[in-house]
Amino acid sequence: MQCLINIMKKTSKIKSFVGLLFFFTPGCVFAASNNPSLGDLSDSIFGVGMEVRDIVRTVCIIAGVSLILGSLLQYKKYRQNPVETRLGAVIFTFVTGVSLILLSFAPVQI
Repeated sequence: MQCLINIMKKTSKIKSFVGLLFFFTPGCVFAASNNPSLGDLSDSIFGVGMEVRDIVRTVCIIAGVSLILGSLLQYKKYRQNPVETRLGAVIFTFVTGVSLILLSFAPVQI
């Protein structure tokens, strides 16, 4: 139980750090420019949003391909022994992978 509490404390610190990083990054860019304006601040905020969007799309594609490959391995295991692996799990894993890949191509308004 103590180990679980320590892990939760560490993840809480990581979440706090990432939150502060996203909170202070636009302000640092705004303060570092020679003639800061509100437009510079909005550009820095939307620039971070675009980077996050690209990261999410990449993660969706990687996770989707991984799930599809995993479903193929599950199907191979299902063909060898149908009692060990259920066909529903194979189909669910495959559909989830395909939906993640399709999600990465969804238009995002930022």
